[in-house]
Amino acid sequence: MEQLRATLLEIYNKNISYLQKNYINLYHQIKQFEQLNIENYFIDFKDNHFELLDSGNLAYYNCDPFANANYKANNLQQEQIIELLSYTPIKGTHYQNSINAYENVNEYITNNTLNCHIEKFIFIGTLLGVHINDIDKLHNFKAYLIVEPSIEVFRLSLFLTDYEEVGKKSKLFFSINSDKNSLNHTIKRFLDYNYQYNTKIQFDLAHPKYIDLVEDISVSIAQNSQMTYPYSEYIVSMKRGYNYFKTSKNGILNINNLSNLINKPVLYLGASSYVASKLEWIYLYQDYFIIVASSAILKRLEIINIIPDIIIAIDGQKDVMLEQFKVDQSIYKDSIIFASIKTDEELFAKIDNEKLFLIQDSFELFEDYGILTGVTVGDIGINLLIKLGVKELYLLGFDACINPNNGLTHDTLHRSSKKINLDTKSSNYSKKIIYVKGNFEETVPTFVFYTGMIDNISAINKQDTTIYNLSNGAYFQGTTPLKTTDVVFKEMINKTDFEAATIEVLKNNCKTTLNNKDIAYLKKEKKVLLRLKQFKIDKFNKSFDTLLQKYPNSSFLQIIQKYLYLIEPYASCSNNYKPKQQHLNKIFDIFEQILKGLI
Repeated sequence: MEQLRATLLEIYNKNISYLQKNYINLYHQIKQFEQLNIENYFIDFKDNHFELLDSGNLAYYNCDPFANANYKANNLQQEQIIELLSYTPIKGTHYQNSINAYENVNEYITNNTLNCHIEKFIFIGTLLGVHINDIDKLHNFKAYLIVEPSIEVFRLSLFLTDYEEVGKKSKLFFSINSDKNSLNHTIKRFLDYNYQYNTKIQFDLAHPKYIDLVEDISVSIAQNSQMTYPYSEYIVSMKRGYNYFKTSKNGILNINNLSNLINKPVLYLGASSYVASKLEWIYLYQDYFIIVASSAILKRLEIINIIPDIIIAIDGQKDVMLEQFKVDQSIYKDSIIFASIKTDEELFAKIDNEKLFLIQDSFELFEDYGILTGVTVGDIGINLLIKLGVKELYLLGFDACINPNNGLTHDTLHRSSKKINLDTKSSNYSKKIIYVKGNFEETVPTFVFYTGMIDNISAINKQDTTIYNLSNGAYFQGTTPLKTTDVVFKEMINKTDFEAATIEVLKNNCKTTLNNKDIAYLKKEKKVLLRLKQFKIDKFNKSFDTLLQKYPNSSFLQIIQKYLYLIEPYASCSNNYKPKQQHLNKIFDIFEQILKGLI
């Protein structure tokens, strides 16, 4: 028995040394836990095998962990695979006369039989970890994500699992005792590593108690899909943004200088299916708020003749946005409009006036002018309003869910409104119905896409802003659920004075000309582009990585990186079909056009 203890201690010390050298934060986590002298779990040796027991002396394994590990290694479950690629043609956001990421992907799908190998593996729960060594020895995956909610259980696995041995030929990513944000961050790093292998990922569930983690991890992987916000969106933002900078009346707004702009209560309206039932309330109390409308709700406001004080328009699609502004001009021509730099050209021509202000969202044309990241007009708009100094914000119509009563996804006047059968089952995580905490209900049904919005709103730094959620939809962390009947009104707002003062400040914080710093940056981008065009396609990835290390802040290189993240997994599953050079040439041509118009 003493020899057994000595062996376990030797393995532990080897692991601790390995973690100290390679995963210092995790090493400190373990050392801090050890100082607490907590023992909810312990290792026992009985019936000729090791067992993990809890403080109630209940066994977790109820079997020989070595025999169980051998069985797992030889019998990986096919149903425990997360698919990252599409094997049928996909439809994404389409931009006329531009590059469309989904078309690049479809070239691989339609011209090839995709033959993908599994190179990445996720351990959901470690228990004693013996199966980790056995699975690695038999399958030799290139990267492992090890997720264990209990720091104590993970620490015990250090006595029986040789993590250093696994780490010799594979990259290890640890998410131990992590909150949701930390887990998401680790998953992103796991996916970014050897991104060409993001085809399908095998996982092992160590214990049934961790079943919820399967959903959390699958959702996070889906949110990190390169088709959620593909590289082509950044190209559109860059091309249109620089063009509007030169041609718009106000140039690009510096949102970093506007932290005291709006000091009145704001009612921010979205286009959920719930908002239609509150039209009368909006109409009656509109003068107690600065009314901020997402462009998707304009048609509904036209019905009750409410002219919003501010409109936020984020989507860059043509038909969708033209449809949203297909209302009488009186509804929007006198409103302040904050629009994305990727706004469609035809819509831009329709709404461009002295009250249109362009904002950088998801792409930064000019450093220090502020950038808003997000997935919808909801989370991006909230972020913007907080930056503009709003201290009292009321949300109505941003449900981030499927209406549990009628299955509607949006207001019925919204172009994207659909009715969903909540009993529908789907293995595709982009279409799968999941349940999240509700604002007024215990849970509400939603899609993965909406969870991105929920997470973004929850993660926004609310600073000194109090946010009230008036909708019967998803709950957003850091907001207060409030029924419209419980809103306490203060004084009416003089909208004329507000508009005049606001526009004056906005105009004084717009960029309309390039300075020396901007020109120097663009000249550096020109140099980067010249280097990119010289790379041989068969050595492109290696040459690109070297150039990215030299110019990590290059927008051109960051866009190319996102292109590679998207297309390389498909290319790795294809035989000889490699249209990458044609794709890159089109991207380079657009970069060249942009530079010609600026320097």
